[in-house]
Amino acid sequence: MRANHARSGLNIMLSNNCVAAVDRYHARRGTQDLVDGNYSRGVAEDRRYYTSLLKPDPFPLERAMAGTNVSPNECIYIGDSTTDIQVAHAAGMPAIAFADKPGKIEAFAPFEPDVIITEMYAVQRALSAPA
Repeated sequence: MRANHARSGLNIMLSNNCVAAVDRYHARRGTQDLVDGNYSRGVAEDRRYYTSLLKPDPFPLERAMAGTNVSPNECIYIGDSTTDIQVAHAAGMPAIAFADKPGKIEAFAPFEPDVIITEMYAVQRALSAPA
């Protein structure tokens, strides 16, 4: 997240967990200053719950892109579940699958992510490389 911010990138959170849970997660880790938007499950601007429109439905991701005025070709989706790969594909953006547990590489393969990584440091290295 820091490497992305250093390149003037936006860090947008999208989770099937509720907004408050995602906010608490980042507050505990001291990364809340790196979050430019939290479009997780729960409360939207009109205070309605979107429980039927969770990932892999592209609605929350489309809402996040509209709210930050970006298009899919300006985004990369990084996630640790098969629904993350599915939502990225549904929204028309590349998917980086984070295999943080045994068996995930094999589980991700049928969903055809653009790349599978086993450590987030790989993303940091790529974003920190000279352009």
